[in-house]
Amino acid sequence: MDEEDEQTTRERERKRSTGEEFARRLSHYGGVTLCIAEILLNGTRTQRHVGDQLMRCATAPGAHYEEARGAQSTKDFIYKVSLALKEAEESLHWLRVAVAAEWGLEGIDELVDEGSQLVRMLRSSKETAQRNRGRRR
Repeated sequence: MDEEDEQTTRERERKRSTGEEFARRLSHYGGVTLCIAEILLNGTRTQRHVGDQLMRCATAPGAHYEEARGAQSTKDFIYKVSLALKEAEESLHWLRVAVAAEWGLEGIDELVDEGSQLVRMLRSSKETAQRNRGRRR
């Protein structure tokens, strides 16, 4: 194997490792958000509404990202990452609603911060793929 092949192999491994870490963070985010949703689902009518919304959208980004990692094409990757981004943005909205409602949910501020970081990362991934797709034409 020549130097260029080794460099390509190392780059591919780095990207795979980064993708796995990101997938882990999305799964953790979904799981922790489910804990918040569970608390809300046992509360008032409005808390149940927010909890139900969170339960649906906070688990979706990880699933869509996993699908994107196995995409058949760059176009397919962009589409699936776009779905992950959309759901992550929605879950962030509902978390912010819960914060604004001042329900005193422990750890929610950290979860909002993590959700914001994940949204930025998904957006960046989508934009990078779109730029790279444009270069290949």
